[in-house]
Amino acid sequence: IDTSDADDLEVITSGGAATKLSWLVQPLETVVANTPWNQFSIQVSDAYKNLASSAATITLTVTGGSVTPGASHETFAQGGIASFNNFAVYCGNYPSLVTVNATALGVEPSGPSNAVTIAERYTVNIKVLDSTNGAALADVTMKIIDASTGTLLSASGLTNPLTGNSPFRNLYLPYGTNDFNFSKEAYVDTTVRKTTDPAADLVDGTNDNIINWTMYAMSVAESLADFKVLSDFVYDEDADTISGIVRLEKKGRQILSDEINTLKTATLKIYDSTDDTAAIYDSSQANADTNGNYLFKITNAVASRGFVSGKSYFAKMTLRYGLGADEASTDVTYSAVNTFNIGIGARLKTWTSEIRADVAGVQLKVQKEGEATREAMKESTTEIKVDTGKILTATGTESLQEKLDDVKTKVVEEVQPHVRSGILNTESVARTGSKLTVRYRTDSGLAPVLSLYNPVNKLLVAGSPMVEIPATGIYEYPLTFLSAWGRGDFTIVCTEPVRGTVDALVIKVQETDIDEVSGSVSAILGSTTGLKEFGSVAESLNAQFSAMDQAIARINKNLVGKVEDAKGAVSELAGVFKQLEEMSETIKGLGGTSGISIEKLYEVSKDKQEDIDYIKNKSEELKAAMELNQKMIENVARKPVVQTWFEFK
Repeated sequence: IDTSDADDLEVITSGGAATKLSWLVQPLETVVANTPWNQFSIQVSDAYKNLASSAATITLTVTGGSVTPGASHETFAQGGIASFNNFAVYCGNYPSLVTVNATALGVEPSGPSNAVTIAERYTVNIKVLDSTNGAALADVTMKIIDASTGTLLSASGLTNPLTGNSPFRNLYLPYGTNDFNFSKEAYVDTTVRKTTDPAADLVDGTNDNIINWTMYAMSVAESLADFKVLSDFVYDEDADTISGIVRLEKKGRQILSDEINTLKTATLKIYDSTDDTAAIYDSSQANADTNGNYLFKITNAVASRGFVSGKSYFAKMTLRYGLGADEASTDVTYSAVNTFNIGIGARLKTWTSEIRADVAGVQLKVQKEGEATREAMKESTTEIKVDTGKILTATGTESLQEKLDDVKTKVVEEVQPHVRSGILNTESVARTGSKLTVRYRTDSGLAPVLSLYNPVNKLLVAGSPMVEIPATGIYEYPLTFLSAWGRGDFTIVCTEPVRGTVDALVIKVQETDIDEVSGSVSAILGSTTGLKEFGSVAESLNAQFSAMDQAIARINKNLVGKVEDAKGAVSELAGVFKQLEEMSETIKGLGGTSGISIEKLYEVSKDKQEDIDYIKNKSEELKAAMELNQKMIENVARKPVVQTWFEFK
C-alpha cells in the first residue's frame, strides 16, 4: 500500500484471546549462584503473537538447576506482561548452564530461555589506596566479615584474613553483603561495607561476574591533621538579613569535594547569648557548593525570626567529611563555635547625625534669641530706669524696700522648689537569686509603683507599691530576681501618677556578679606577696572598669530613648572615651608588657571616640592587658603567658 504523508494509512491492532507465552526480555547470560537476576519478563500473546490483555498466573521452571529458597518464581501478568525481579538459582556444581521455561494455565509454554551460565561466586579485585595521595598501600591486613552474622566470611579457596599488598586480586566471594576491614601500621583501621551483586558487577558496564572496588585508608598523621571548621557572619541592617558562610580547612587550605574527599552534611545552630539550650535557628545543607562553601541566609531576622538588634549570638557548626561519596563508615564530624552581633552601627550613625543637626539648629536659635533678648533688655532697662525714678519720687526709698521685702516673703511661702524625680540605683548587673533594693526619688507623701519586665518584655511584677523612707521623698522596693525568670536584660519601671513622673533602669541578670568577681580579683592581688602596689592599682582600675560598664549601659539605654536623652548620651560618651585614654596610660605604666609587641593594645584612637562598639571593645582589651600584666609579674616559673578575651562585632 502506497500512501502520502498527508493521508497515510494507520492500523491499530488489538490482541485476541490468550493462546501462548513468549519471552519479552531474556535473562542475562551470566550470573552468580543465589544472586537475584536482573529483571526479565514474559508476554502473553494471541494466535498471531499480538499482546493479549491477560492476568494469568505465570510460573517458572528451571532446567539444570534449582530455584533458590525464598526467590520469586511465580507472579501475575499485568496487561499481558509478567515481570520477574527477585528470581535466583543454585546448582549442584559450578559452573553450570541452566534454562528457564514459563507456563500458565490454558496457554502454550514459552519454551526455554537463552542459556544462563551460573558461577559459584564473584571474582572481586580490591585496591586499597592512601586517602591523601592515592598511593597503593603495602603490608595491609584485610578481614572480610559477613554482615549478617558478624563473623569472618568462610568460603572454599578464600584466605581470611589476608595480608598483602594492594591490589588484592581474584577474591572469590559469594553473593551477599560483607564488611571489609583494613589495618596497617601507622594507619587508622578502616571498615567499608559492600554488597557483591549484579549492581556492583555492572558498575564497569559489563555483566561478567567480575567486580572491581577501590577503597581508601587514612594515616594516623592525616587523622591528626589540623582540620578546622571556619565561618563568617554578616548582618545587613537595611535588608534585615543574616548571611553566613561555613567551610572546612585543613592546614590553612580549604577542602573541596573530589574523588577522595567528600564534603557531606553541614548543620548550623544559632543560640541566644543568654540561653544555650534551645536554638533559635537550626538548619542543614546536604552538600557544599563547587567552592567548598555552605551558604546560610536568614531573612527577616529581627522582624520575625526572634533576633534582637544590638545583641550578641553564638553559632555552632557541625560538618561531616568522609572518604568516598557513599562510604559512611569513614565519615568524621568536625565542629566549631563562632559569635556574631546584630549591629546597630548604621542607625547609631544616623542618630548621631540627627543629634548634631538638632544641636546646630538649637545653637543658631539660641544665638538669635540671645540677640533679640539683649536688644529687648536695653529697651526695658531704659524704661525701668524711668519707672524707678517715678516710683522713688512717688513712694520714697523706704516704702519701696518694704514692698520688695513683702514680695520676697510671698515667694518663699508660695513658690515650692521642684524635686527632680528618678531612680537612684547605679547598679547595672545583678546575680540570679539575689535581692536588689530599688530606690525612687520624688515628692514626699505620694504613692509610686514599680513594674518589672523580662528580656522579651513579659510583665513579671505589675505595679507593686513602693514604701517611703519617712519624710524623705525616697521610696524603696525589695526586688528579688528569681532563678525561674532566667538571665538577660530586665527592665525596671517606676511611675508616680500624681506628678506624672516615670523612670526606667535596665539590669543585666547573670550567674556571677561583677562586684563579686572584682572583689575576688582585688583580694587575690592584695594578698600576693610582692604585688601590693600592683594590686592597689588593679583594684582601682577594676572599679573604674565597673563604672565604665555602667556608663556604657546608660549610653545604650539613652540612644534608644528620646532625642534629649540621646544628646546627653553623646556627651557622656565623650567622657567615657577620656576615661578610657587615662586608664590606657595607667595600665601601660605598670610595666609588665612593655616591649612585647602588644603596644597596639594601649593605643586609643580619637577617630573612634563616638563609636560605642569600639569603646566597649577597647575596654575589654585594656582589662585583658591588666590581667596579662598580673600574670607576667606572677610568672616565677618563666612559662609562656596566654590571655584571651571576647569582643563585640
